[in-house]
Amino acid sequence: MVEELSDAYTQLAIQGPRAAEVLQKLTDVNLAPIKNYWFTHGAVCGLKNVLIARTGYTGEDGFEIYVPSDRPTSEQVWGKVMEAGANLAFCPVVWEREHAAIEAKMALYEHEISDKINVWEAGLDRYCKMGKGRFHGPRCPGTR
Repeated sequence: MVEELSDAYTQLAIQGPRAAEVLQKLTDVNLAPIKNYWFTHGAVCGLKNVLIARTGYTGEDGFEIYVPSDRPTSEQVWGKVMEAGANLAFCPVVWEREHAAIEAKMALYEHEISDKINVWEAGLDRYCKMGKGRFHGPRCPGTR
Protein backbone atom coordinates (compact mmCIF):
# COMPACT_ATOMS: atom_id res chain seq x y z
CA MET A 1 0.00 0.00 0.00
CA VAL A 2 1.26 3.47 -0.90
CA GLU A 3 0.37 6.50 1.20
CA GLU A 4 0.67 10.06 -0.19
CA LEU A 5 2.63 12.09 2.37
CA SER A 6 3.98 14.98 0.28
CA ASP A 7 2.07 17.64 2.20
CA ALA A 8 3.32 16.28 5.53
CA TYR A 9 6.95 17.23 4.86
CA THR A 10 9.04 20.27 4.04
CA GLN A 11 12.14 19.64 1.96
CA LEU A 12 15.20 21.78 2.62
CA ALA A 13 18.07 21.44 0.16
CA ILE A 14 21.55 22.18 1.50
CA GLN A 15 23.78 22.34 -1.56
CA GLY A 16 27.32 23.32 -2.45
CA PRO A 17 30.91 22.52 -1.59
CA ARG A 18 30.34 23.02 2.15
CA ALA A 19 26.92 21.37 2.38
CA ALA A 20 28.21 18.39 4.37
CA GLU A 21 30.01 20.72 6.77
CA VAL A 22 26.84 22.73 7.39
CA LEU A 23 24.53 19.74 7.81
CA GLN A 24 27.01 17.80 9.95
CA LYS A 25 26.65 20.51 12.61
CA LEU A 26 22.95 19.66 12.87
CA THR A 27 22.94 15.86 12.88
CA ASP A 28 24.46 12.91 14.68
CA VAL A 29 24.50 10.93 11.42
CA ASN A 30 27.92 10.47 9.82
CA LEU A 31 27.26 12.01 6.39
CA ALA A 32 30.53 10.92 4.77
CA PRO A 33 29.51 7.34 3.88
CA ILE A 34 26.21 8.39 2.26
CA LYS A 35 26.69 7.87 -1.48
CA ASN A 36 25.27 10.17 -4.14
CA TYR A 37 21.59 9.34 -4.77
CA TRP A 38 21.35 7.35 -1.51
CA PHE A 39 19.65 8.26 1.73
CA THR A 40 19.42 7.42 5.40
CA HIS A 41 17.36 8.42 8.42
CA GLY A 42 18.60 10.12 11.57
CA ALA A 43 18.21 12.98 13.98
CA VAL A 44 18.49 16.50 12.53
CA CYS A 45 18.00 19.61 14.67
CA GLY A 46 16.74 17.39 17.46
CA LEU A 47 14.05 15.81 15.27
CA LYS A 48 14.22 12.01 15.13
CA ASN A 49 13.90 9.86 12.01
CA VAL A 50 14.46 12.66 9.48
CA LEU A 51 15.04 11.50 5.90
CA ILE A 52 18.49 12.68 4.78
CA ALA A 53 19.14 12.28 1.05
CA ARG A 54 22.36 12.99 -0.83
CA THR A 55 21.15 13.91 -4.28
CA GLY A 56 22.81 17.21 -5.09
CA TYR A 57 20.38 17.93 -7.89
CA THR A 58 22.02 21.30 -8.54
CA GLY A 59 25.12 19.54 -9.86
CA GLU A 60 26.91 20.32 -6.61
CA ASP A 61 27.31 17.90 -3.75
CA GLY A 62 24.46 18.34 -1.36
CA PHE A 63 21.75 16.99 0.84
CA GLU A 64 18.02 17.27 1.18
CA ILE A 65 16.33 16.89 4.53
CA TYR A 66 12.64 16.21 4.97
CA VAL A 67 11.10 17.58 8.16
CA PRO A 68 7.49 17.83 9.36
CA SER A 69 5.74 20.54 7.37
CA ASP A 70 4.09 22.37 10.22
CA ARG A 71 5.20 25.99 10.14
CA PRO A 72 6.93 26.18 13.56
CA THR A 73 9.03 23.07 12.86
CA SER A 74 9.93 24.14 9.31
CA GLU A 75 10.89 27.65 10.46
CA GLN A 76 12.94 26.30 13.37
CA VAL A 77 14.93 23.96 11.11
CA TRP A 78 15.39 26.70 8.48
CA GLY A 79 16.79 29.01 11.15
CA LYS A 80 19.18 26.36 12.45
CA VAL A 81 20.43 25.56 8.93
CA MET A 82 21.03 29.26 8.27
CA GLU A 83 22.81 29.64 11.62
CA ALA A 84 25.00 26.57 10.95
CA GLY A 85 26.15 28.09 7.65
CA ALA A 86 26.42 31.70 8.80
CA ASN A 87 30.24 31.78 8.94
CA LEU A 88 30.70 29.77 5.73
CA ALA A 89 29.38 32.19 3.09
CA PHE A 90 26.21 30.09 3.08
CA CYS A 91 23.10 31.79 1.75
CA PRO A 92 19.53 30.90 0.79
CA VAL A 93 18.80 30.67 -2.91
CA VAL A 94 15.38 29.81 -4.22
CA TRP A 95 15.72 29.84 -7.99
CA GLU A 96 19.28 28.63 -8.41
CA ARG A 97 18.44 24.91 -8.48
CA GLU A 98 17.03 25.07 -11.99
CA HIS A 99 19.89 27.17 -13.35
CA ALA A 100 22.57 25.02 -11.72
CA ALA A 101 20.85 21.81 -12.82
CA ILE A 102 20.84 23.06 -16.41
CA GLU A 103 24.54 23.95 -16.24
CA ALA A 104 25.30 20.46 -14.89
CA LYS A 105 23.16 18.94 -17.70
CA MET A 106 20.75 17.50 -15.16
CA ALA A 107 17.50 17.55 -17.08
CA LEU A 108 14.34 18.81 -15.43
CA TYR A 109 11.34 16.92 -16.76
CA GLU A 110 9.01 19.05 -18.87
CA HIS A 111 11.79 21.62 -19.29
CA GLU A 112 14.76 19.93 -20.95
CA ILE A 113 13.23 16.50 -21.54
CA SER A 114 9.69 15.21 -21.87
CA ASP A 115 7.59 12.93 -24.02
CA LYS A 116 7.94 15.64 -26.72
CA ILE A 117 11.68 16.40 -26.28
CA ASN A 118 13.87 13.41 -27.06
CA VAL A 119 17.19 12.45 -25.51
CA TRP A 120 19.24 14.00 -28.36
CA GLU A 121 17.33 17.29 -28.33
CA ALA A 122 17.90 17.44 -24.57
CA GLY A 123 21.67 16.95 -24.99
CA LEU A 124 21.55 13.71 -23.02
CA ASP A 125 22.79 11.39 -25.75
CA ARG A 126 25.45 10.09 -23.36
CA TYR A 127 22.66 7.98 -21.86
CA CYS A 128 21.48 6.49 -25.13
CA LYS A 129 23.81 4.05 -26.89
CA MET A 130 22.23 3.17 -30.23
CA GLY A 131 25.08 0.90 -31.35
CA LYS A 132 24.60 -1.68 -28.59
CA GLY A 133 22.18 -3.90 -30.50
CA ARG A 134 18.55 -4.68 -29.85
CA PHE A 135 17.13 -3.70 -26.47
CA HIS A 136 15.35 -6.54 -24.68
CA GLY A 137 13.56 -4.79 -21.86
CA PRO A 138 10.72 -5.97 -19.69
CA ARG A 139 7.55 -6.93 -21.46
CA CYS A 140 4.00 -6.42 -20.34
CA PRO A 141 1.95 -9.60 -19.95
CA GLY A 142 0.12 -10.44 -23.14
CA THR A 143 2.50 -8.53 -25.48
CA ARG A 144 4.96 -9.91 -28.00
